[in-house]
Amino acid sequence: MCPMTCSTRSPQRLKSLYHTENELRNVARNGLILRKEEASEHLAEARRHLEQAKSQASLTFGSAYTIGVGLR
Repeated sequence: MCPMTCSTRSPQRLKSLYHTENELRNVARNGLILRKEEASEHLAEARRHLEQAKSQASLTFGSAYTIGVGLR
């Protein structure tokens, strides 16, 4: 292989590596965003469950629970 061939192919290889690196970064970034959305959905579901539990407790234990006294 002659040096001329290596030098003419190198820029294309570098571009290819650059694009591959950018693709990997984008995939990683998108993965974090998707996980963040998944975590937000999970948190919202947990909040709904908490609100259900609080309303159920208020029905079961009366107004003392709803004004912050709770079960002690």
